Amino acid sequence: MMDILQKDIVLRTIDAAIGKQQVVQIKLKNTWRTVEPYLVGLHRVTRSPVLYGYCRDVVPDYKTPSRWEIFYLDEVDFAELTSYSFQPHIDYTGRMESIQPVHRRIKPLLDELATGCWPVRTLHSSPRKIRLSR
Repeated sequence: MMDILQKDIVLRTIDAAIGKQQVVQIKLKNTWRTVEPYLVGLHRVTRSPVLYGYCRDVVPDYKTPSRWEIFYLDEVDFAELTSYSFQPHIDYTGRMESIQPVHRRIKPLLDELATGCWPVRTLHSSPRKIRLSR
């Protein structure tokens, strides 16, 4: 079980990663996982803090048909930011019925499309948004 300080560091790291849309590595039960963090909140049934993310280190097969996964933050021993950023996947809606309330989330790509703004990245720059002409 994590102590309070360590738990706070994990939450702050994941919160920063969501805000920057940056990939994190989490240590979960002595196994490192590489995750694109999308939202953090409380699990509706257990009321435990959870992370919903897209796992970069999973290859879908018959045992694990999806890369989307919920991680219980009480089971995360360590979290660190990587230097990799990501853009929201098209199948991410920003809603997860089993996580209520949501404390922090990435805006879905469809929300950006609806506003007419699109994230643009050049080879040597960070993401910025431009308005598309209509």
